[in-house]
This record gives sequence, structure tokens and C-alpha cells, in this order.
Amino acid sequence: MSERKRSSQLPFLAVEHLAIEVAKKRVLDDVSLSLEAGEALSIIGASGSGKSTLLRAILGLLPHEGRVVDGEIFYHGAPLLRNAALQKEVAGRDFAMVFQNPGNYLNPTLRVRRQYEDFLRTHGVLEKDRETLMAERLRAVGFTEPKRVLAAYPFQLSGGERQRTATAITLTLSPKLILLDEPTSALDPIASLDFLDRMKGYRERGAALIFVTHNIRAGAYLGDRLLILKDGRIVETGSTKEIMTSPQEAYTKELLAAILEVKA
Repeated sequence: MSERKRSSQLPFLAVEHLAIEVAKKRVLDDVSLSLEAGEALSIIGASGSGKSTLLRAILGLLPHEGRVVDGEIFYHGAPLLRNAALQKEVAGRDFAMVFQNPGNYLNPTLRVRRQYEDFLRTHGVLEKDRETLMAERLRAVGFTEPKRVLAAYPFQLSGGERQRTATAITLTLSPKLILLDEPTSALDPIASLDFLDRMKGYRERGAALIFVTHNIRAGAYLGDRLLILKDGRIVETGSTKEIMTSPQEAYTKELLAAILEVKA
């Protein structure tokens, strides 16, 4: 590889020629992308296209049978795949991931307060600061009564409330990179729009976002740029306006045609 530019000129995050196999099956092949701070990239593709595998590779959470065959991931120019200790450090400090159905990750046997405090304690937040921080973050995701949420068991909250609670916990420490793995797939249209609007707020405050979804309309609503993925390979990438108005590839045109058919 040629000598890389000085760190001041490097992208916030860069994925270069990434290839990954899971159980000896190639699920990502020659995938490259870059992302700047405060930018949102939406990755669109059907189930099995490799979207979630890409996010897990960035976090260092590939399944046991998964392995990187080629390529590298750079954070401010520093290689992560060749430095597992650095990847673990930045994944815990600067990166956060909102999984599909995040409310399912709450422990049903513990009150929200206990789970939230355990998270803050693990990440070194002082006890004197926890109450204010929890209330602020719960209000930021739309709760007007944070004390009610903190006192509840997860099963006492609606599905949408559980998702908002889990999201608030995950994003408490204002991560610099937010990875979104199909977080709206179980939400109704109004709740989905509300969630995406809240993610726009994080982007406006400087966080970078990668949003993976099968819904090109949702991806276009949040993303500054779109990346179309099929069978582990990039089909097309460009600004949201360019791809939504003038798609170049047949697969992208099929995705947009499906939207029109649903509208009809």
C-alpha cells in the first residue's frame, strides 16, 4: 500500500478493500468506503447482503467462524484489524452500535435503573453524576418522565419505550461513531420517523452515522450518501440525491421501482 496521507488529511473512518468469510462463505468482497465526522452513510441491501457483517467488523465483533480475508479498517488513519487492542479500546470509547430490536437486550429481571447504573459504572461515570446523566439521556429520546422509566422493569414498558430506553443507554456517552443495524425494522412508520429524526440530532452534534437497512426510503431520509450492497459487493454509491434521482445500476433501479409499486 502506498504511504498514507498525514492524519490531519485522513478520513474519520475508512474501510479499504474489505473481504470477509463466515463459515468459509464469502459474505463481503472488496468493500471500500469512507466517512467523515458529522456525516451519515446509509447502506442499503437485502437480508444476507453483508450489511450487518460490515458493522460487526468495524466493532471487532465478527462471529467465531468469521474471518477477515483481506483489507483493513482505519480510524483516523490507525489500522484496527491489525491491532485488536486498539480496536477494542475505540469500540468501547468512541463507537456504539444500536442493534435490531435493541429493547431485547434489556434484562427483563432487572429494573431499568439497575441496568443503566451498571452501564455507567462500567464506563467510569462517577456516582454523583449518574442521576442527572440518566435523566438527560432519557429526555433526549422523548421521555417526559424519566423517573417512571428508571423505576420500571422492561416488561412494564411498551416495545417502542424499550427501544428508546436501550438506545438512550447505548448512546449515553456521546459516541463519535454510531452504527445502526436495522433499528427501525420492528417499529411502526411514526415511531420509525421519530427514531430517525433523533439520529439526525446526533449527527448535527458531530457524530458520524452508518445506518444499514433494507428500506431505501428510510436510508435516503437519514443518509447524506447511499451505498447499495448486493451479495457482499458494492453495486453503487453516491450522494442520496444522485442515487434517488438518477440511479445508474439495474439493482438500484429495482429498489426504487419497488417503492413506486408500494405507493401505487
